[in-house]
Amino acid sequence: MKKHRLLMLMFASATLLFASCGKEAENSPSYDPPGTVYVHIQNDYKTKVKLWPDTEKDAPKLCIDDANNFISSSYYTSGGRSWYTINFCDVGDVRGLGDIGVNSYSGRTDRAAVIPGHGYIADCVDGYNTGLLARLYVVDYIKNALGEIIGAEVKYQSPWEWESENI
Repeated sequence: MKKHRLLMLMFASATLLFASCGKEAENSPSYDPPGTVYVHIQNDYKTKVKLWPDTEKDAPKLCIDDANNFISSSYYTSGGRSWYTINFCDVGDVRGLGDIGVNSYSGRTDRAAVIPGHGYIADCVDGYNTGLLARLYVVDYIKNALGEIIGAEVKYQSPWEWESENI
C-alpha cells in the first residue's frame, strides 16, 4: 500500500512538473535571430535608424513621431529619380522577432502605431518596387520622470530575407 501511494505521489509530481514546463515555454519570449539589433528611438524626429546599412547614403530611416507612430524619414531624389519611403505592416501581438513571418504581411501603410509587444514588417519602397525588408519588435515604451512616453525600445533584424525561412 505504501508503494502504491509513493508511486501515485511520484506520478502526480511528474505531471505537475511537465505541465508547468509547457506553460513556461508557451509564454516565453521568442528567440532573437542572428543579426538582431536593439535600439532606443526617441519620438522627436531627430533619432533616425538606418535599417538597411548597405543602401544609399540618403535611404529612408526609421523614426518615431510625436504621436508615437513609426514613420519614415522619406525623401525625394533630384533629377526626376524615384522617391524612397518605408511602409509598415503591424502584424499584431507577438512574443519577439522570431514570431514575425511573411504569412501576416498585409495592410501596409506609411505609419504604424508603436505598441509594446507588437511586431512589424518594414518595407523600403523606391517608387517602383519593394524588396528590402526588416522586421521590428517593440519591447517597451521609454518614459521620462513624469511617466510621459518619449520613445520606444525596439529590436530589429535587417536585412530580412523571408524567402529562406520555413514559414
